Amino acid sequence: MHYVKAIFFAIAGCAVFGLGLPPARAESAPDSASAPAQAATNRPARNATHPPATLARSDCGQGSVAGGPALWFPVGEQIFYKVQWGVWIVAETKVASEYIEEDGRELLAIRVTTHTKSILSVFYPVDDFIESVVDPVTFLSIRFTKRLSEGRYRLHEITTFDHKARTAHWRHLLKNESKDFAIDANTRDLISFMFYMRSQKFEPNKHYEFRVMADEKLYNLLVESRDIETLNIGNYAKIRSLKLDPEAKFQGLFVRVGKLEVWISDDERCLCVRATAKAPVIGTIRLLIDRVEGPGDDYWTHPGNPNYTQKARNPVEGLAE
Repeated sequence: MHYVKAIFFAIAGCAVFGLGLPPARAESAPDSASAPAQAATNRPARNATHPPATLARSDCGQGSVAGGPALWFPVGEQIFYKVQWGVWIVAETKVASEYIEEDGRELLAIRVTTHTKSILSVFYPVDDFIESVVDPVTFLSIRFTKRLSEGRYRLHEITTFDHKARTAHWRHLLKNESKDFAIDANTRDLISFMFYMRSQKFEPNKHYEFRVMADEKLYNLLVESRDIETLNIGNYAKIRSLKLDPEAKFQGLFVRVGKLEVWISDDERCLCVRATAKAPVIGTIRLLIDRVEGPGDDYWTHPGNPNYTQKARNPVEGLAE
């Protein structure tokens, strides 16, 4: 049964990581005194906890549905993934966004859910729910909820953010535990950070550094971008994708599986199209894009339709758009 649980830790890692997340170095974020050491690498670096004061629509998106500010992805988008272990499809992950109203404020909710399929759901049912509620104007976290049900394992945590006070409050609802911890003025949780990353234009063969909140701590995030590749996945043919190589994982969301690899679409949507986690004994877990629903009249909402082609944003010699 430990092997089955390891499978779903790997699934959770792929599902969350697959939104375009750079990897997390498993150590606490450095204080300001360590900044010169980072700068000495002479590589491009971005601090995602300190975006521009005003978020502008970037070349990565298609704006929002009625009501909210223009964003770099279509609000109402639903992305479905198949989770493959060996030759079996063992789970489905859904990533969705929508506007909600709380206390008279229009907010953005981003949710990631994972459920087991087929026979695996009989002896090891999984029903995982992760939600980030953000201010759509600043794209800063307001509340982060993690509710996991995996076999007999249960977890229900809520983190709320006070950016003015630079403090977050964490509660474990099942154990009646809580604590406060310091954050940066512009700290994001894992999910909102990854959606913010969809606004960033990664370039091949470069190194990037970020900071993000996970597991009640701030982490340094590192990502090595590789080459543009062409993938065929399900009904989607010749997907131009940029490969990202992580070096470490978040505890709690990622099992240490030896190696994680992620491919993000090189187009306006900046979608994860594939993620793999390789673990000892259990082998390789794959997260594969299945379909995209919701707003947007493009390649992703019309899979297999020759009238819709992927529009690349990083033309590379030798690869057709």
